[in-house]
Order: sequence, then structure tokens, then C-alpha cells
Amino acid sequence: MTLSSITKISQDTLKSRLVDIKGTKAISQRFLEAYLFQLSTKGDWEIFIDVLTLTIYGVMLFPYAGDYIDYAAMDIFVVVRTRSENPVTVFLADTCLALYLCYETKMRKMFCCVHILYVWLMARVGDNVLGVRCPIELVTRRKLERRSGKEWALYVAGLNQKKIIWQPSWQQRSKIIFSCVGFPNVPLIGVRGCINYNPVLAQRQFGYPIRGAPTAAALVVLVCYYRDGFVTKT
Repeated sequence: MTLSSITKISQDTLKSRLVDIKGTKAISQRFLEAYLFQLSTKGDWEIFIDVLTLTIYGVMLFPYAGDYIDYAAMDIFVVVRTRSENPVTVFLADTCLALYLCYETKMRKMFCCVHILYVWLMARVGDNVLGVRCPIELVTRRKLERRSGKEWALYVAGLNQKKIIWQPSWQQRSKIIFSCVGFPNVPLIGVRGCINYNPVLAQRQFGYPIRGAPTAAALVVLVCYYRDGFVTKT
């Protein structure tokens, strides 16, 4: 099943609407919004939900170039829609990669999965976290906290052991991956690049105690990002 068959937009129309944005093909959000209006007028809600989901993937979850949905977001949408694949790993990879690049290159903005990152943060350090059945519930029942970059920096810098809830009540204890074959780290592949995570640092979030200091090998960072289909940095 292709994007055309899911959205009921002809292949010729899709091809004619594709534009080059930052070296990749993309389709404008404005075009999809106009199509959503047509679908709502007809009452074709099943296709409406699919097109709306595609728009959310491109504009909110995997934004790349302003008001455009690029090939990467389209591919993830199709895979999730047709194969019931879990996109969480991709979200995690892109979020970790973006945080790493923000730190290394002194970038001032997060461009992907910002909403998911906010929910994750507030579900662990926000007020009234205890007793919450799900992290979305915590955010929806309270207003979003609007702060400047400096205010967020001061807020995060002020966190300490007592203010962080490592394992919220809604997060059930589960099995975790401690290594990949014989390697102590596990690679996460996203739409913009690849980064590894260190399982030894994730133990506490799943209710497992950390016994002793981690080894240097367990904390090695592996990062690569894609450009024009090739790995350009490791």
C-alpha cells in the first residue's frame, strides 16, 4: 500500500505537488490542509484521519522544513499505517540525536518531537506527578508552561535527586535491552541519523538499581547523521 492509495490522492497529483526542500522532496502543509477541508465537506472521515495523521507526522513529530512534509515523515507514516510498526524507537532516536546536536553545536532550538519531550519531562519533574495514570493526562489537565530559553535552563539546572521521579506510577516495570550482541551500547536509527543509548544509564528508570559505576566502554557515544543518503559523521 502506497501513500497514494492511503490518502486517495492520485500519484500524478502527488508528483506534481512535490518540491525540493533542503535537498529532499516534500509536499506542502497548505495543500494537505486544503485536501482535509474537501474531505470534511464530503464526510469522508476515514481518509480524513489518515491525511491528518500524515500532516501531524510532518509538521509536529518530524518537522524538517517549515510547513512541509518531507519524504522521511511520509515513509514513517506509511510504515506505521501499513505494517503496524511501532514508531517509538524512531521518536527516541531523533530526540536523543537532536539533544546531542544541540549540546555539541550549541544549537538553540529543538526541531523534532518537542511535544513528546515536553510530556516526558513534565511527567517526571512536574508538580502533582504522583497518582497520575498516564503522562498525557498530566499535561492535558494543566496548561502548558511557557518559559524563555533562559528560564528553562534555570529550571533544569535547579533539578536535583529529590525533584526527579525516575519511575512514575504509571510506568510498569518491564524487560530492557542491556546490550546488542557483545556490545554494551544499543544503536537507535532515526530519520535524520543514528545514535546509541547506554542501557546502564536507563536501568533506574525501569526500577532496576545501578550497582557500581558504569565502565568507560558502557558510556561511549556513537553518532552519525545522514545527508543525501550517506552517513557523514561518526
